[in-house]
Amino acid sequence: MFTLEFEVFLVLYVSLGSLTLLGLWFFYDVRDVRLYQREGALMIFHCIRCGHLYSKKQDRQTSNCPGCGFENAHLRF
Repeated sequence: MFTLEFEVFLVLYVSLGSLTLLGLWFFYDVRDVRLYQREGALMIFHCIRCGHLYSKKQDRQTSNCPGCGFENAHLRF
């Protein structure tokens, strides 16, 4: 049977736990960056005729409202 001293077991336990947390941190950080970039590519529009707020993935300065069809410019913050 294989035996481990307490100090070796403790070092391995803490090391594996730290590597697991570091890996999860890296995974979720990369995931959040990708989600932020995807949402940042959306253009937000506000219809001045019907008041509808909508977004499009296209890279245009104007878009037709899905509610009334009026052509609107994108919002600038």
